[in-house]
Amino acid sequence: MTSSDPAQSCGVATMAIEGIEAPKLADYLLQKCRIVVSPMGFPDVRGIRVTPHVYTTKPEIERFVDVIQDVARRGIRS
Repeated sequence: MTSSDPAQSCGVATMAIEGIEAPKLADYLLQKCRIVVSPMGFPDVRGIRVTPHVYTTKPEIERFVDVIQDVARRGIRS
């Protein structure tokens, strides 16, 4: 959902996976993967807000991407 235009983007992103509600995804990421995100539930924006910090390591970002790709392919697993 965040623009890929460099003039419009920054270190905060909002994303969603079709068919998975933002609160359920945020809960799964926290409970099963120890990844903290914020669910967004505004009328025109539904997804999770991802805000890496300057101290977030490259391996942590790669792990987040791996988890999100797995969820997008397989859904949320128990």
